[in-house]
Amino acid sequence: MMYQFYKKYKWTIVTALLLTWIILTPSHFQKGGVNETVYLAIALFVTFISALICLTFDNHSLIGRLLISIPFAFVSLSFVTFMLGPIIVDLFYSDKTWSLWETKHRIFVNSVYYGLNAIILTVITNIFSKIEQKIRKRNKSKTYS
Repeated sequence: MMYQFYKKYKWTIVTALLLTWIILTPSHFQKGGVNETVYLAIALFVTFISALICLTFDNHSLIGRLLISIPFAFVSLSFVTFMLGPIIVDLFYSDKTWSLWETKHRIFVNSVYYGLNAIILTVITNIFSKIEQKIRKRNKSKTYS
């Protein structure tokens, strides 16, 4: 029953969670950084969002979708945190990252950061799903040949 509700409102749920997280959490790019537990919370949150996004694709088993979401989250987090995030923050704020303590700047940077993570996770999951469908189709055609 809960899964049926999720299937119907999946993108609304993911969007609501992302917006809530964006508004309530500090930016880890801000001057002085954040507490180490916030870094762990960010990683866990992106992994959770990855699992929710992976659940939107029906061609895998539930356990398979949850297990594949972990490496997808790691890839997305690494790419956005170490490559795209610093470039974007430098582009908009240069060395003035103390501005990220202010609400509007923090929300902007968090929106870009978590938005990019969600987009990358969706793209990776979609590509993986399409590749797996082609492999299954090819294996079925070899079985019947």
